[in-house]
Amino acid sequence: MALLTTAPSKVADRAPKILAQASKPVAEEKRLNVRLDAEKHDRFRRACMRNESDMTTEIQRFIDEYIAKNSR
Repeated sequence: MALLTTAPSKVADRAPKILAQASKPVAEEKRLNVRLDAEKHDRFRRACMRNESDMTTEIQRFIDEYIAKNSR
């Protein structure tokens, strides 16, 4: 019988990032809901994980770059 192993805690992996975000000044935030098909969502999530990032960070990076490129 194989022993079950537990994966490392996602919270523990993200703790340094969470602490860094906690020290930032709080700004008003808005939520953006985006509909994606399940396969695209999963591929994006996995790509972010491979790059040691998360989906929110990558979406925010895209928006920042898009605004900078397309500002008048």
